[in-house]
Amino acid sequence: MAREIKIATFNVEWMVNLFKPNKPDLLTKQNKKTAGLGAKPKDPQGVANRIAAVIKAVDADVTGICEGPPRKSQMQRFVKEKLGNNYVVYSMEDGAQSVHALVHKRLKRGVKITQLPRTDKVYERLEKVRALYKWGDPRNELKGRFTRMPVILRLTRKGKTTEVMVVHTKSKISDLKKAKQWEKKDKAAVISAIFSRQKLSLEMNVIRKYIAHRLYSENAEAVIVMGDMNDGVTRDIVDENYLMHSIVHELRGAFHHELALMRHVLNGKQLQRKQYAWTVEFRDATAGGKPTRVLLDHMLFSPACYDGGKFCYVKDSGQIEHAAYDKQVTKKGDSRDERPSDHKPLSARFALR
Repeated sequence: MAREIKIATFNVEWMVNLFKPNKPDLLTKQNKKTAGLGAKPKDPQGVANRIAAVIKAVDADVTGICEGPPRKSQMQRFVKEKLGNNYVVYSMEDGAQSVHALVHKRLKRGVKITQLPRTDKVYERLEKVRALYKWGDPRNELKGRFTRMPVILRLTRKGKTTEVMVVHTKSKISDLKKAKQWEKKDKAAVISAIFSRQKLSLEMNVIRKYIAHRLYSENAEAVIVMGDMNDGVTRDIVDENYLMHSIVHELRGAFHHELALMRHVLNGKQLQRKQYAWTVEFRDATAGGKPTRVLLDHMLFSPACYDGGKFCYVKDSGQIEHAAYDKQVTKKGDSRDERPSDHKPLSARFALR
């Protein structure tokens, strides 16, 4: 029987609010002046314990962390104090919401783990400023770039490397916040929502080029991309009304690039079950302001992960970790102190060949 590893992604909701500003120390009481825009927990230790409990329950060998603390030293302190120091931390420090990857120390035999350094050409391409034009203003050139730098791990086995990119794309937050704005087709608000999706598309285009480059150049045998893709609220309504495309559809790739055509870890039946296929709940202005459950967190993999590669996706192993998350929620989970995060983790298993 082939040995397997488990890979997961978890958005931990403004984890910066659990730390003393610019220090690795976890807070012991509420600090309303932390750098995070999210809620400031009254019991930061309690929230940290909830997050840690979810990570332990998911028990992945590689866990991607979105909305992590700004500094690697902060993530390392969290691992030491809350996770028994059982993980090696890989980080890409980049603002108030840095991306991290936690690799369990048990993952040693037969797998070499390294991190693609920020000096690599990949990051030069990701950071490149690109031109884009807002709808209704085709002559005014605007500038955009990748918002949060991803962590890219290189998992090498028997001379072949699979790269795992942990990504948190540009937020879809826009001026379209109220149902009445959509009902009245408030021009400024609708264009703002479309522009948010344009910026998301810019980032996804860069990721697609990364995938194609790594595979066609044979720098990697396979690529796994996972994280918070922000492909949720306003997606369907914008697609239907303004002929823009789903970000995850864009990430999947075009049919004529078979080598880089990505697959999702959730199967068709799972994705069709609306009560199951969601990781976060929002109030959607384009749906009358009603609470809407959406699948924002994704994990996709390239062909070698299902055909002959050293890290092969285990069929039907993809799952949203509802049970691990729900166990750490008290009451309705409405306040920051009642839940581990506003996102649920997503995971899948890969067989080592």
